[in-house]
Amino acid sequence: MHLVVFDVDGTLADTAPVDMECFWQAAKEIFRLPSDYPTWVEGLKDVTGVAIISLFCEQALARKISASELDRFKGRFVGILEAAVLKDANCFRAMPGAADVLAAVSGTAGFEAAIATGCFRHSAELKLRSAGLHDPDIPFASCDDARSREEIMTISANRAVAKHGRNVSDVTYVGDGIWDFQAARRLGWNFIGIGTGDAADQLLRAGAVTVLPHFSPSKEFFDAISKASIGRQPNGA
Repeated sequence: MHLVVFDVDGTLADTAPVDMECFWQAAKEIFRLPSDYPTWVEGLKDVTGVAIISLFCEQALARKISASELDRFKGRFVGILEAAVLKDANCFRAMPGAADVLAAVSGTAGFEAAIATGCFRHSAELKLRSAGLHDPDIPFASCDDARSREEIMTISANRAVAKHGRNVSDVTYVGDGIWDFQAARRLGWNFIGIGTGDAADQLLRAGAVTVLPHFSPSKEFFDAISKASIGRQPNGA
């Protein structure tokens, strides 16, 4: 089967800037930092929720985050996200065509879908539900499973293999960040970028073959999958 693995934030759903605002609000509350404390980290290697909050704690408080703090952070983060959705039901929106593409991939012979996200599982599921994209039947992995994106992507693919009982003949990862492209390249996977403007330009400069603004129409997305797969063949263009 050809497995198509999707990122969530900025890929399946447009979650910025609300998602990160909620993330940093939860961080400041859990670590009892002032509201104007700088929300940045230096030397981040893994762009995942657990990596970001762990490094933030080390740099802000000069110590490692405890397991109880991490659990409290995740709970508070989801609570703040829920409040944001109650305030504005449209704060997390599906990318144009995302629902159709997810259904088409899962419904096309020889293809299956999976999700590999750098955010936490419960926060990702909340955003997907809010955007009308949550499907509990799609194999899923998050930073609750591993710290690095490559590990998360690999776990997602392994869960898809276990669920469907078929070997993977090809894998395409769909993401919006440079870190998504780099992780896919390290794993030897195809890659399709989702983005516009500077974000799209950065992916193209990094070496991404195809960057689409969204998933509509579905035919263009499937054409991009074919193009990415051909490009990885020994005699491909």
